[in-house]
Amino acid sequence: MRGRIVSDVQWAALRELREGEPPTFPRLAAAAELHQTTIRERALRHSWEKQPYRRSGSRPLEQAAIELSDIEMPPEELRGRLAAVLPRQLGRIVALAERGHIDKAEIDALHSMVRVLERSEALSAEPAKEQQKRSDDELAGMLQRIDERIVELAVAHAERLVQARDQEGMG
Repeated sequence: MRGRIVSDVQWAALRELREGEPPTFPRLAAAAELHQTTIRERALRHSWEKQPYRRSGSRPLEQAAIELSDIEMPPEELRGRLAAVLPRQLGRIVALAERGHIDKAEIDALHSMVRVLERSEALSAEPAKEQQKRSDDELAGMLQRIDERIVELAVAHAERLVQARDQEGMG
């Protein structure tokens, strides 16, 4: 079976789409060898869902994530900022869902952020518990030494009292 001939313009547009370029109407039109108005009208008439894509010149998410990972931030500040972002993200997702647009990737990202926050709080609580246990152990050790010293002083005082009584009785 012999296929139809695909023009260089079509191949270029198909390659751009495959390599992650945004599916703009001109690019879709070039790939299909149709006028972009024809594609735009069909998309509107059949309610094609518009896919989010990064604008030209914007950094890929992977690069932004690498740059963000280089930021040094105290864990408390990170947890605070994350806790402030989560309600806004949730509100945005709910607003989109109310309009009939549910984005699984955004929901997954929100879920991941919640898990990171929970794990971060759990990890920060562990050293505090360990420090409290150490403090309790140190306090118990000090109290034990104080008790032992009180007993030593009481024994020494009792011995002096007994010696003083014995000396009075002899004298």
